[in-house]
Amino acid sequence: MTTPPPKKPPMPGDVPKVEWTPKQEIALVEGRLLKEIHVLQDLQLDKRLRLLESLNLAKNVAGLAETVTALCNREINRRPQVWDWSAMGKEEAADAWEKILTWRRNVFRVQWPTYFQRTVVSCWPQHPQVREELGNLYQLWDWSYHDPKTTVTNVGNWLALWMPGGVNRIEAELKNCKEAGQHKLPPVLGPETQDDDQLISQMVEADVDARPDLPMPQEEPPVKPHQLTMKQL
Repeated sequence: MTTPPPKKPPMPGDVPKVEWTPKQEIALVEGRLLKEIHVLQDLQLDKRLRLLESLNLAKNVAGLAETVTALCNREINRRPQVWDWSAMGKEEAADAWEKILTWRRNVFRVQWPTYFQRTVVSCWPQHPQVREELGNLYQLWDWSYHDPKTTVTNVGNWLALWMPGGVNRIEAELKNCKEAGQHKLPPVLGPETQDDDQLISQMVEADVDARPDLPMPQEEPPVKPHQLTMKQL
């Protein structure tokens, strides 16, 4: 039997050979793969960040907010303002009169001559109630036919309710003038036609006292444009 040669002593600089077990080799491979995955993820994240920067996301969000605000303001400004003749100045009153007269002559008289004829009394501009009624009729007509969000229901209400009702009230207001063939001043109300404040106060107090104690309903604050949700828009 031959004797194996003696092992050489390790020389300086020699790297000892490591005997890896299968589990150790698998763990080593997994570690390398995880490092590569992390590197790829970092690269992908960097790409995403660069993509977002190229899209000017912050600038676009700010622009979208401005657009929403402008649309909300346009919606608010587009709604017809209610006319309060008692608070009108010269310029506002002149503008309102021009709209009423133009509509009365070019639309009301042409489209609905039967209703128009019932309001033809020369002194009608001297009747504040007629002025109020015609102004309201003009605004309801404009809203019913020209508002972008109008519906056939609005037009139906104009034809069946608002116009006939307004004309009936105008005709009743002008009845005395039409029969007399001249402007008749409304009756002057004397002291006997005034309300009995003391009696009315007692009636009001009785009505209030008969009701249950309930908390006042709280009004919801108006929603500002930047608080609107996509569903509301």
